[in-house]
Amino acid sequence: SRACASAWNSVSTSSFKDVDERFNNGFMNSYVAGDTFLNTDTGSFQGTTEGNNIDNFRDDQATNTIMRGFPSLSQCNYNSIMCCFGRDRQPNDNNGNCADPIDQNCLDADPADNSNLCWIDADHIPLFSDPFAFPNDSEGDIHCHGLAWADDDNHFSSQLRFNNFFYVSLYDHMYTRGYVQPTQDSDNIGMCGCIEDMPKVSRADCTEIEASATFSVSFSDLLKFQVTADNDLDVEFNACQGTNPSNGNDANNDLASYINRLHINGEID
Repeated sequence: SRACASAWNSVSTSSFKDVDERFNNGFMNSYVAGDTFLNTDTGSFQGTTEGNNIDNFRDDQATNTIMRGFPSLSQCNYNSIMCCFGRDRQPNDNNGNCADPIDQNCLDADPADNSNLCWIDADHIPLFSDPFAFPNDSEGDIHCHGLAWADDDNHFSSQLRFNNFFYVSLYDHMYTRGYVQPTQDSDNIGMCGCIEDMPKVSRADCTEIEASATFSVSFSDLLKFQVTADNDLDVEFNACQGTNPSNGNDANNDLASYINRLHINGEID
């Protein structure tokens, strides 16, 4: 395990500042809370500086470096991150109902609805009873998507979890679809977070990492076992393949089913 960890340390890394120089730790903490211009502005990302930067990074360093994270998502107790989006800011992408002219049809547009908001643990939120429930579809249209990773720090899903987060949040949902902002208008409810910190929802879509890299193992009397990494990391992003916890059937693109598959395979407790 130590030898593998040492080998991972030789693989090229990147950060969210490599996506865009403005995306430092403070900015990303605010982004997942829903409080940056990315979240609050309205209009297309196509042809913008930040949009071009995200698109270029997706085709380059997101696929061949290990992305480092930022403080607000660095300590997740249950090996999973979820984003739940409450607004569509971008027209002309065949996702959500934002449309031109944006000053009439996009100021409070909805994402494609794929989940139900069940309740919020609201003992820390002023003006919300605890728990604060959302019967039927009273929360409006929301869109939830998540990712999860194995306990083993040397597993691809763990090493590359922030690559996956970049893809899910900044690229696939914000840049491609225009999905931004939390599901409810409260400073205490984030757009993305460790799953234990997010509102309770009925389900979420899911993306998993498929990756390859070459590691070479050698042995010497002086150094004992030594593992080195070649510079050939290749990362792809796919819909999760999971196992439905209620019936044992295959269930794809579903966060709970993917976490259940990790558990069945002994990759999480």
